[in-house]
Amino acid sequence: GQNGIYIGKNERLYPTPTAVNTAQIERNCAAMREFAQKNGLHASYLIVPSIGSLDADGLPLNHAPYRDAEILAAIAEQLPDFTEIVPDLRVEHFYRTDHHWTSQGAYQAYQACAKAYGFAANPEDAYRKQTERNFYGTSYAKAGLWGITGDELELWHGNADISVEIHDDAAAPIYADDVFFEDALKTMDMYNVYLDGNHGRVCLTNPQGQGKLLVIKDSFAQTLVPFLAEHYARIDMIDLRHFRRMAVSEFAAQEGYTDVLFVYGIDSVAASNDLLWLQ
Repeated sequence: GQNGIYIGKNERLYPTPTAVNTAQIERNCAAMREFAQKNGLHASYLIVPSIGSLDADGLPLNHAPYRDAEILAAIAEQLPDFTEIVPDLRVEHFYRTDHHWTSQGAYQAYQACAKAYGFAANPEDAYRKQTERNFYGTSYAKAGLWGITGDELELWHGNADISVEIHDDAAAPIYADDVFFEDALKTMDMYNVYLDGNHGRVCLTNPQGQGKLLVIKDSFAQTLVPFLAEHYARIDMIDLRHFRRMAVSEFAAQEGYTDVLFVYGIDSVAASNDLLWLQ
């Protein structure tokens, strides 16, 4: 791999496999489990697999093994009371130059959430799709292979009347009446078009929606949560890397949350310390 990226067939870039740290997985799962128990929350989780684990055929011959199945089994064992949400994902639901899923991938995840939570997902033809070309993502930036063709990035415009509030600890809130921040399309970080990238807390409200959902997440949730917001009256999306104002438990109690969904890429649970901020 080049700087942690494999180059496979069809100019597809694959982040190399995460080293499996069993102790880290156990710590992260314990943080989620204790948070849900302490706050009496109905908890579910959606862990997004790595691209390499979904595409044995496209990878270069000499690659390290992807141990996603083992990691996911360990998580399921640690979180037996949680609802596991498993989208039907294939390699084509991910960008070629970025580690994230595409809007189509996020839509697959939304359909799985609808099944788990018992609401009817909107059909794909309910959305107006806007295609933006020349998206170059995180894998492209790491690999430094400048000859590769960009991706197409799609915005799926729904019909719900969703308002967005963005709260960061130090900054004034940002208010918007759209889940897409199209100014980001003119920047190097086009993925920030989805809910303006990662922030401490993003609140989405929908006067036609029912119920509330607390989402604790990494950047995979940016594309999923706009779909979910078409059904819920309120969703608060919390990113533990940036949320320091109060304990999340305190926030959940204050806002009367009863349901929490964890949305993380597999690397976040297998190798990152972010979940240890969950109090």
